[in-house]
Amino acid sequence: TTAGTSGGIAISHTDTDNAASDAGYWATVGGANGGDPYVNFTISGVTDWRIGIDNTDDSFKISNSNSLEGTPRLTIDASGYVGIGTASPAFGLDVQSGNIGKGQLRLVETGNNANCGIQLWASNGAAADDGWKIAATHSGAGLHIQSSKTAGMGGSYAWDDVMTLLPSGNVGIGTDAPVAELSVVGRVSIGNGAELTVSSAAITVTQSYHNVDTESDASSDTLT
Repeated sequence: TTAGTSGGIAISHTDTDNAASDAGYWATVGGANGGDPYVNFTISGVTDWRIGIDNTDDSFKISNSNSLEGTPRLTIDASGYVGIGTASPAFGLDVQSGNIGKGQLRLVETGNNANCGIQLWASNGAAADDGWKIAATHSGAGLHIQSSKTAGMGGSYAWDDVMTLLPSGNVGIGTDAPVAELSVVGRVSIGNGAELTVSSAAITVTQSYHNVDTESDASSDTLT
């Protein structure tokens, strides 16, 4: 191409009536002992990006250098594991960073009044309680840990709040609207369940401190 113009390589197939009419580009090496098949993108004297197959381990890589092995930014290994910031992913998605404070995964919902979260499903969502969700809600409604109520990951989900953390620091268990530092809707058990059990609506203590008689031979303990 000439200066001041754009240039490129076009690969096309004009047979629009045939689903098998694919068009493709191949970069091929002679085998396991050959080099790497790759495509290189260069801004002269500024930066290089290379995308291709690392022939040493059959992984697909995107590298920020003129070598696939040099500075790999994304790696997909032969097992399907994906690595970001690592050439040796050990999990389905393995994200690593050598920069202090940057080893984070950020999810942002850009819509107005919209929530953002992560869903975790066991056993392909076969049972109604196989799913968990961690959700950040808008307008100060807090962070919610929820359990699923429907099976199959069908897209129409129903969730129960298990724990809620508000921006004020209030924590709710069994409620999404905690009114104190710890609000529990339900029963509270301390120890193995035999030492102290407080049932919902069974007892109310306000604005004072109380001692609990805990003799081992007492059939029931009372506040004094």
